Amino acid sequence: DIKVGNEEPRRIEIVLFGKTHPKAAENFRLLCTGEKGFAQDGTKLHYKGSKVFELLGWAYMAFGDFYSNRKCGISASEPFFPESYKIGHNGSGYISMVPCRLETVANHGKVNSMFQIMGVEFPMNDDHAPVIGKVLFRDDIDWILNNILRKYGDELGALHYSRFIP
Repeated sequence: DIKVGNEEPRRIEIVLFGKTHPKAAENFRLLCTGEKGFAQDGTKLHYKGSKVFELLGWAYMAFGDFYSNRKCGISASEPFFPESYKIGHNGSGYISMVPCRLETVANHGKVNSMFQIMGVEFPMNDDHAPVIGKVLFRDDIDWILNNILRKYGDELGALHYSRFIP
């Protein structure tokens, strides 16, 4: 379920690519359901209540940064290297895991909780952000993007808006 501002939550149906990414898909599922409980530091291992931390217009939106430091997030397990990069960011609705940032040298390239939902085809992410699933219905993607862009636009605050610089 995704809630934007005061809008009623909307259930978004997602198919996970568990055969290609068994560990990443299971990690994502556990964070969606909250089954793992809490991390050692007491952080809730659940996407519920997490905010969009990055938005690139209609291209993509990123979620799941529980620590708000945009470096590595948290995982239902330890950060891990993705199983594959076989599936590309071939259009709207693809979901990929965001790798840990360079600042976290020990975990660089590993994935955990941070993920993005593509609004458009985005092949520049194909070799470093593994695609682990897809939103089933285009209307759901349009609803998410329209509501987030309408509510936040360019403002900063609960939403970190980043501009793409090639």
